[in-house]
Amino acid sequence: MQVSDAHLLPTAAKKAMVLESLLNLVIVGVITGVIYAVLTAFQLPALIILIARAIAALVIIALIVNLIASITVKYQRYRYIVHSDLIAVRSGVFTITREYLPMRRLQKVHVESGLINRFCGLADIELYSAGGTLSIRYLPADEAEALAEDLNNKVNELIADGEVLTRV
Repeated sequence: MQVSDAHLLPTAAKKAMVLESLLNLVIVGVITGVIYAVLTAFQLPALIILIARAIAALVIIALIVNLIASITVKYQRYRYIVHSDLIAVRSGVFTITREYLPMRRLQKVHVESGLINRFCGLADIELYSAGGTLSIRYLPADEAEALAEDLNNKVNELIADGEVLTRV
């Protein structure tokens, strides 16, 4: 993947990543708090309560680090490229993942937009092949629809040329 050819995410994607991380922080924080409250209600030994506090603190710290990483590293590293013969996505915070999907293997294109993405005006494209799926995330909704239509047209051209035998 050439960095110069890669598409960067819009700034709204950073907002969506932060909101997803905040939601995770709130949900896990509430669950951790409930577990801690249950443990303290049962007159357990002080050592058990101390261990529970340490675990709760570590969980919250890990989620805060994830929030900060989402704001900076995850947003800056995410790239995608759509060529006439290949789709590639690079993502990750601690481990960088590079996923490739040859255009001739593409079988289905699906655009979806969850609650947070809709709030930020974004959508994700799910690309299906016999080997699995590839996601291009956090695209502006209109751009995602246009790209999905373009990909469907390219697949139809490959089918017409006989390079792809069947399509699901």
